[in-house]
Amino acid sequence: MSSFSKNNNKEEITMQWLRMMKIAAFSVLPIAVLSSLENAHAQSANMVLNGNFDNGNAAWEEPGWWAGGTGDSGVDALGRHCTTVTTLGTDDWGAQLRQFGKTYVTGGLYRVNLRAWSTTPISLQLGASEESTGFVWVFGSNFEVDAPLDGEGQEIELNFMADADADNNGIFRILMGGGAVPLGETVCFDDITMINLDGNGAEPLAAAVQVNQVGYLPKGYKRAAFALAEDDTDTDTPRPWALMQGGLTVATGSTVPHSNTPDRASGDVVHNIDFSFYEQAGEDYTLTVYDNDTTLTSEAFDLSYELYSEMKYDALSYFYHNRSGTPILAEVVGETWARPVGHAGDSAVETIECLQGSEGCYTVDASGGWYDAGDQGKYVVNGGISVWTMLNQYERTRFQGRTLDDFADGTMQLPEEERTNGMSDLLDEARWEIEWFFKMQVPLGRPNAGAVYHKMHDLNWTGLPTAPHEDPETRYVHPVSTAATLNVAAVGAQCFRVYRRFDFPFALECLIRAKAAYHAAKTMPIALAPTISNGGGAYWDTDVSDEFYWAATELFLSTGQQRFADDMIASPIHGVGDAVRGSFMSWLDTGTLGVISMATVGDHNYFASEQMTQNARSLITTMAEVFSNNVANEAYGTPFSVTRYPWGSNSNVVSNMIVMALANDFSCGDVFADSLLQSADYLFGRNPLGKSYVSGYGEAALQNPHHRFWANAANSAFPIVPAGALSGGPNSAIEDPISASLFGCPAQRCYVDDIEAYSVNEVAINWNASLAWITAYLDEYAHRLEKGKPGRWCH
Repeated sequence: MSSFSKNNNKEEITMQWLRMMKIAAFSVLPIAVLSSLENAHAQSANMVLNGNFDNGNAAWEEPGWWAGGTGDSGVDALGRHCTTVTTLGTDDWGAQLRQFGKTYVTGGLYRVNLRAWSTTPISLQLGASEESTGFVWVFGSNFEVDAPLDGEGQEIELNFMADADADNNGIFRILMGGGAVPLGETVCFDDITMINLDGNGAEPLAAAVQVNQVGYLPKGYKRAAFALAEDDTDTDTPRPWALMQGGLTVATGSTVPHSNTPDRASGDVVHNIDFSFYEQAGEDYTLTVYDNDTTLTSEAFDLSYELYSEMKYDALSYFYHNRSGTPILAEVVGETWARPVGHAGDSAVETIECLQGSEGCYTVDASGGWYDAGDQGKYVVNGGISVWTMLNQYERTRFQGRTLDDFADGTMQLPEEERTNGMSDLLDEARWEIEWFFKMQVPLGRPNAGAVYHKMHDLNWTGLPTAPHEDPETRYVHPVSTAATLNVAAVGAQCFRVYRRFDFPFALECLIRAKAAYHAAKTMPIALAPTISNGGGAYWDTDVSDEFYWAATELFLSTGQQRFADDMIASPIHGVGDAVRGSFMSWLDTGTLGVISMATVGDHNYFASEQMTQNARSLITTMAEVFSNNVANEAYGTPFSVTRYPWGSNSNVVSNMIVMALANDFSCGDVFADSLLQSADYLFGRNPLGKSYVSGYGEAALQNPHHRFWANAANSAFPIVPAGALSGGPNSAIEDPISASLFGCPAQRCYVDDIEAYSVNEVAINWNASLAWITAYLDEYAHRLEKGKPGRWCH
């Protein structure tokens, strides 16, 4: 979890800009011209998003303060956006209330209306610019405000002619720094609108053919989507389609209108294309739809059983790339991504109490582990579910699958000593994080011994880009939390089960630490996660009943001790999975993890009764049926059905796919295979944006994730993202200034592939762990299908 990191160089406005502002003529348009545009004005949409601040600060970047200025901003009790200046600064651009993502056309006519209040008479500048490659003036003008805060406000109207173009990258801003708002004074705004008087608003969305750009299994289910143009009124007539290869038509058919259109999550009217009957393997296929006089062609894709053979390894390579406390070797990842040891100073990090001057000041060895996401913090709770997912992938493959050798020693890209130690490479990678958990556990002799520190990260957010070995910030370890403690209890117990075959002393240490953590969690008062979110994510969790259930279940499965069984059965979560409770499997909701472990290993000499195991499998199947029904009902085949997508929505896709894959294991025949493949289609391009959310896979693959080292988009001296990283994907809350231009978007369209768009385009260890799990499963399924053995045995 990361935060927006502004590149202040963008705000170092040149003297040329200042001169342009002084000489630019504000176009006062003739009354006749304005009158002729009134009808267009009435029909045009407001280009300013959330201009009445009914949704708080959404879509706005509150005044960033540069050039020495400081102040306080926010929406007041009357719903106005107000700013009070506490330090003047040197330039008016040093404080701006602004929005991004605007489109302006040279010669276009724009009208801005707003209401304003101020504690003293002031003169401000309202303007528009385009700054993608340097500052370009679009339009602007000064305006006066003289209306007390307790009055009705001053209605202001300004008309402009644009002097330059901006294609979805323009800025709308009000400048308040450098004394424009005097020291200690306050200015407030409300009801801000900007209308394109020419009526040249956004063009209706064009029709498109969306496919899985990675490809389809020759003998598997094959679906594509035809999204009709936004202004197309003929929504029911089937359109002819053709499957093409090398200019030749190899199959034809007609589209079928989806039963639930327009689709709630995308706003699209969608027709399905089903070409499952065509089974010839090959490369560079395309689908073409003939829509009256228009011919629309998809991105290219393959029909192959090898679609996921490399992806499953690339998804796991994510973790080595993001190791902390060790050099990332060129012989493992290539020269492009090699780097020195990151955060060597983590071997001696003070607790945050040292900074605060409070009791509990210690120095902790917090070296090692994985960097969490776009930032370089390290968090136990997100590490916990990530390690659990890896170990469950191993356990599921061992007990339910047939491809454990795919992750044997020497199969993954790891340092040589890890490729030749006789242990599964998958377990080598997971161990890197587990050993960091050990370091985060409070030792004997200190208060809360056995409990686990919640996280460690920088005191302040670092900018983009920042290489791990060049991080200038001081880092601190944050207080223990019950959630982190139970994560280590759960994963430690799971670790004992898995590693005892390879390294019994290590496995035993896992179990001892797991029991100590569980004891600490039960005996100390509930410790909620620390709320500090500057410099790192909070990972705040107010309900740890799911972590208690998860930990008790894992400890019971590993030890058979009745006390853990009693705690498991007494839990209010027992028998009720996260999906049934209306939430997703995530670091915040871990109850289903215990259910999955029970279902995976319960009948393999791990103490659970046959009835316990069957109950867990029945619950997973029930959850999978919910997800499978969602796939059928959603136009783009997603395994969840909501109209607002959360942060990391793609994680929900892959997590729900894991549940369906397990249910497929526990059912007679591949009853969930179609739903699994359609969910994969969504991730790899069969979505309204035609975007493959995994880097390196697909014609329109992820390119610019929010990541401080894979930051080539911010600085060409830094590397591009390697293959196999999963973007968090659409987020209806659009919680960063870049995606703010999408305010009001349908859920599946709330996304932009931009390095600064941290709320929609971040990457994270828990998301990639699920991607690795499910691509390994899909690869196994593909080769079973190739061999003519699609059905599973019955349990």
